[in-house]
Amino acid sequence: YFRLAEADLIRKRGRHRQERALVMELLHRYSGLKQRMIGERFGNLDEGLVSRDCRAIRAKIKNDPKIQRWFREIAALST
Repeated sequence: YFRLAEADLIRKRGRHRQERALVMELLHRYSGLKQRMIGERFGNLDEGLVSRDCRAIRAKIKNDPKIQRWFREIAALST
């Protein structure tokens, strides 16, 4: 969806933090993976960082039209 290289998506201090957070939130919601496992798949991120990023992106899903659109479109791809 984002047309990003995996390396760009898992970079801890990259330009694509919102995209990474949204992917982590979607994985947590729909895959059943625990945040620890998600962190491992994203370059050994700390479980606390995954939790914080997911919490922040949930707020943006509610308030940011661009993030809302991303969420809707990506969620629609999985149905």
